[in-house]
Amino acid sequence: MDAQVDLTLMVSDLMIPNSNLWDAPRIRSLFVKEDATTILNMIVERHKPAALIWGFTVHGTYSSQSGYKLTETLTRLNSSHHNVLPPVEKMLWKNIWKLQTSPKIRHFVRRALAGALAVSDQLRSRGIQVDTTCKLCGMGRETICHTLFSCSSAREVWSAVNLPLPPRGLSTNSVFLNLHHLVACTRSKDINAKLKRSIPWLLWHIWKARNGLVFEKIRLSPSSIVNKAEEEADSWFSANFPEENLTQNQALDNHQRDVWQAPPPGRLKCNIGVSWVNGSVNCGVSWITRDTKGKVLMHSRRSYSMVQSRDEGELYALLWAVDCMQTLRLDNIIFETSFTHARRCLYHWDDQVCAPESYRISNVINSKLQLMSAWSLDYALPASNSIASRIAVSVTSHQLYQSYIARNGLSWLHQAIADET
Repeated sequence: MDAQVDLTLMVSDLMIPNSNLWDAPRIRSLFVKEDATTILNMIVERHKPAALIWGFTVHGTYSSQSGYKLTETLTRLNSSHHNVLPPVEKMLWKNIWKLQTSPKIRHFVRRALAGALAVSDQLRSRGIQVDTTCKLCGMGRETICHTLFSCSSAREVWSAVNLPLPPRGLSTNSVFLNLHHLVACTRSKDINAKLKRSIPWLLWHIWKARNGLVFEKIRLSPSSIVNKAEEEADSWFSANFPEENLTQNQALDNHQRDVWQAPPPGRLKCNIGVSWVNGSVNCGVSWITRDTKGKVLMHSRRSYSMVQSRDEGELYALLWAVDCMQTLRLDNIIFETSFTHARRCLYHWDDQVCAPESYRISNVINSKLQLMSAWSLDYALPASNSIASRIAVSVTSHQLYQSYIARNGLSWLHQAIADET
């Protein structure tokens, strides 16, 4: 059809005046047969107010996913060779959009796959004269693949969460292969739910840790990165899938968390307790460390005066335990508590969600934890943290205010400790 179409036409120009009926002859003269048929099958409702509609989604609202699809389609159609992505690559892009994570992190993962992260190697390729050496490890070029997977800091993060690796390990030069493996891990039935959920956040916090060092000169330990990723993943799933999260937590409560669990080989577990009565009575704190066989290595108790709340007492208890672990030169520690306030302040201390004194103590704890090569802070039900709690209670109930650190366990708790192992 050679007739020129008036590009200023409106929908109302295609309808019979003062009716809800299409002007069929005019539509058939302006559009090809397939489009004309589609238009004539549309039901018109004139009484509805005019609105902008995005035509590339079913609901008519713009989404970044549809925008990317449109951009990719136009790029492909405008390409002289009309290159088509291989099926496995198309599937990876599709699966990234299905990742159960926040839109911000999905967008970040897509940028990583597209080579759109501002690492020094990418900046150099665009003519910006920067040093391409990795700022985290000082080894090799800072490529996207190196930053997220090959750098020693990134490798320690993936090792800390026991990520199952491909037969030949993670690729040192292919972001595609590594993301393909990670996405497959998020769908695997052989990987525990906590790891599957955390994978997108682990990628995000590895990148954030890189930026923190480059722009703020703050270096985070691998365990800090893991803890922040797992905490944010838990919070997101709790908010977006509350029923599923409750079911999983109940199963965990019933089968694992109601009794004390020994740490994995190569790690120690430090259970921490607190006993707070009121601001005029000394607050009692305690810790007890055990190895992978459940053997008590050391324990401690002490008191703090003028502690104004239990929340504040939780932080003092954690500070005492961390301080002692450093003094004793113990590392690779799983700190386990029944605290809620201390965990919240520790993980979000930079957001100042705590009271001023809690914020101050959290800041001190974080600075000390950065000196440890590996640590984690896990939640335990009170039933599985009872030994540490009973030691702390002995401080307030019997006014045992003298601080001490001793080898092995306490004789009056010997049977209780034996029952847990």
